[in-house]
Amino acid sequence: QNIATLQEQREKELAQTGEEAHALQTDLDAAQAALAESVALLAADRQDAARALDAQRAALERTLAETEEAQGGAVAALERQVGEAGEKLQRVEKQLHETEEYQHHLEKSLAESQAHATEVLAEGESVEAALQGELAATRQNIATLQEQREKELAQTGEEAHALQTDLD
Repeated sequence: QNIATLQEQREKELAQTGEEAHALQTDLDAAQAALAESVALLAADRQDAARALDAQRAALERTLAETEEAQGGAVAALERQVGEAGEKLQRVEKQLHETEEYQHHLEKSLAESQAHATEVLAEGESVEAALQGELAATRQNIATLQEQREKELAQTGEEAHALQTDLD
């Protein structure tokens, strides 16, 4: 009888354990189905996120390429402008150097001209003084010659008067 009772209890426990196992299996199946659905939703979300990320990455790459192209053009334009400015600066520096050389040449020519003008002026003053001296000497000679001529005329007049007197 104890064995039968134990056996009966055991069968009840087995039935209850079977029912619990069946309930657990049903819960497990439901959980697996929910998990599978969540995994499928996550996979779909992941794919959507991956597509969105790829689209953003492509847009960013296009924007980056366009920006780099624009920057490259701007850099090239700036480099061209810097090069042109450098060439202009070199031309201006060359012109400045040539102007300075010409100015130096003009200053040297001016100094030489001033020195020559000083020499010519000194020579002119010397010549003027000599001419003044010659003019004074010539005037003196003219005065002397006039005196001599007047004396000669007076003497000739006296001689002519004496001859006239002799003739009369």
